[in-house]
Amino acid sequence: MLSYRSILKQSWNNVWRFKHLWFFGLFAFVLSASNFDFLSNLLSAEKRAVLFSNILNFAQTGIIGKSFFKGVHLIFQSDPVGMVTFIIVGLIVLALLIFILWLSVSSQAAIFSSTYLIYKKKTDLDIKAGIRFGSKIFWPVLGVNILAKLVLLSSFIICSIPLFFLSEKSFTFDLFYTLLFIIFAVISFVLLIVSKYAVAYKVIKNTSFISSLRSAWHLFIKNWLISVEISIVFLAVYLVSLVAGWLLSVIIASPFIVISLFTGSFAFWVIASAVNVLVVIAVGMVLTSFQFSAWTQLFIQLIENGGRSKIERIVDSTKKS
Repeated sequence: MLSYRSILKQSWNNVWRFKHLWFFGLFAFVLSASNFDFLSNLLSAEKRAVLFSNILNFAQTGIIGKSFFKGVHLIFQSDPVGMVTFIIVGLIVLALLIFILWLSVSSQAAIFSSTYLIYKKKTDLDIKAGIRFGSKIFWPVLGVNILAKLVLLSSFIICSIPLFFLSEKSFTFDLFYTLLFIIFAVISFVLLIVSKYAVAYKVIKNTSFISSLRSAWHLFIKNWLISVEISIVFLAVYLVSLVAGWLLSVIIASPFIVISLFTGSFAFWVIASAVNVLVVIAVGMVLTSFQFSAWTQLFIQLIENGGRSKIERIVDSTKKS
């Protein structure tokens, strides 16, 4: 019988016992945080307006055009050393971003792989082996993440089209906005789950990219209620962890803040800020490792044994009684 409690317990045991998962969780957290920021920008009306305004302003600048290349040519003529330095620094930053992206995507796959190996009681578990495996399937996992964002952005644009034909100060606009917000939230929620299943299929079953997406969708349709239930459990764990992390950061940073206020020393304020950042990173990497491990545990249970949702079991027990 499918037990959410056993999944959460086993996932926590995995994260606590195999601490190399924290390394993967750190970089997978970077990718998850970027996805959350992307989603929040679309859901927030203020951020969405700023995003569209920036895109429009960029398009109107004409940077990508003949004037851009003429400007680059003039700068090369007037200050070749400065321009070469700028290009070198830009390439270094670009290489660093690509490296972080590669490590983040590989770490995401590594958590799925390591959790499955733990389930199979394998012993060859370390950071090097996880990254090596994640690198082999980097492109399919990256493709799943990119496709999820593209579908998310496309659905957002489609859902937003009716709003352009309505007055912002009307009841109809508010009604449509609420309905479209709910539809978009549901689409985002489904994409989150399907993308997890798709990565799991690629990592554990080694299916092709298309087959992983198709199988992930079928698995979600077959077990949508279980997926919703455990997502709510994950959300509760996430919120509790945020509160616990915030309290921990306050407790640790408070002495430095008090000292900074009484002495006027900026150094203690910097220390307090650094403590807050470190706590956020620590909570994020452990929580990400835990959640990905739990999704893997759920995937294994659904594939090998199937399962019934808590609501279905409650309804059946009520009928029998």
